[in-house]
Amino acid sequence: RNSVISSLEDGYFKFLHDRVLQAAYDLSNAVQKQMIHQAIGRALLSLEDFGSLNNLDWSSASSSRVASPESSPVPSGSGSGSSQFMSSFSSQQAQFKMVDHLNAASDLITETVERITLCKLNLRACIVSKRASSYEVAVRYAMVAHELLQPGPVWSPDMFDLTFAVFLNLIECKHICKDVEGVDTLYHHVETNITSTDDRVQVLSVRMRLSMAEAKYLEALDYGEKACALLGWDLQP
Repeated sequence: RNSVISSLEDGYFKFLHDRVLQAAYDLSNAVQKQMIHQAIGRALLSLEDFGSLNNLDWSSASSSRVASPESSPVPSGSGSGSSQFMSSFSSQQAQFKMVDHLNAASDLITETVERITLCKLNLRACIVSKRASSYEVAVRYAMVAHELLQPGPVWSPDMFDLTFAVFLNLIECKHICKDVEGVDTLYHHVETNITSTDDRVQVLSVRMRLSMAEAKYLEALDYGEKACALLGWDLQP
């Protein structure tokens, strides 16, 4: 055993080489691998500031800036409420590792509270990735967040802001990545579950900005006029 692992302080051990670690991982079956990922993810999660996570304003997350894939990243702190989702590069790396490990073990995560927490973590990872113009990465996190909402009363008052943010971020990312399959269904699901004028205007705003990003200006104008009409703004000269 001493030829492949070495002893560390506090009773911990480490593999002497990454290839030995990979070999040990490869010898594990699928369930064992999920359990390994779950243990690592939960260990990293124990270091998470839950107060900070639970206090994030998800309503601002559903109204983030939409840009084309060729545009420059949004600087940290720009836009409404953006700074709350940003952190140092080293901190972000640790957060992404945590989310990736937990996602790899998502089949083992069945408790509602834990699934909602993981949904929030994936949405945060989506937002950070999107604001760094890593849209293909962002859409993967958004899709996991969307899957973690099911099944359940996801549009209940206590879940509304989170659910709304997940759906709109998924719609935005899929559009930007030219992966429009299922987008109409997502729009329909959102529009049949929102009731307030502000929420309807927000959806129209997303539609307008995405149309503008695709140079569909007449379509964007139509969505903008509908939003203004809902707000009672008369644009007639």
